[in-house]
Amino acid sequence: MPLDLYVGRKLSSFISEAGFDDVSWDLSVHKFQTKEEMEEEYANNKTRLSIAKDNFISILGSEEAYYDFEKRYLESSRDLSNTLFFNKFISWGFKK
Repeated sequence: MPLDLYVGRKLSSFISEAGFDDVSWDLSVHKFQTKEEMEEEYANNKTRLSIAKDNFISILGSEEAYYDFEKRYLESSRDLSNTLFFNKFISWGFKK
């Protein structure tokens, strides 16, 4: 399955195509500013990267490049001077 970095924006379309009516959506922004929040998100990102490892290897060209990226990304996510956030797309509909 190809990696789609924009899939969140498409959730409402997928729900509509599946036959749901009155499709709505919302967006929630999650930001991490304290040391505790950053550490928790560090662990979550480590898991996310591991799950997407094969996609990253394909994009970056080698396993070595993936591990270098993973190390740098995770190290930077622990730095409180960096901005760490993500958007969560929430979509719903009703089936009659």
